[in-house]
Amino acid sequence: MTFNRITTETKSDQICFINYTLKYCVCIIDIVNSTRATVEIINPQKIMKYYSIFLNTISSIIKDYGGKVRVALQLEN
Repeated sequence: MTFNRITTETKSDQICFINYTLKYCVCIIDIVNSTRATVEIINPQKIMKYYSIFLNTISSIIKDYGGKVRVALQLEN
């Protein structure tokens, strides 16, 4: 796979395009009120279990349909 950069980029560009394409479907999944549901759980292992069950279930469904899962976490400040 060869990536060739388009030559119109400048030093100030934050995003540049390459002469290569792939087809993707991006899905963002949120557990509604998960912060509220876990705020009173003191044991970190139980919080990890809560999210692990959800993420592994969703991952299994996606893989059943031939999809691939890439997880990007956004930590709240």
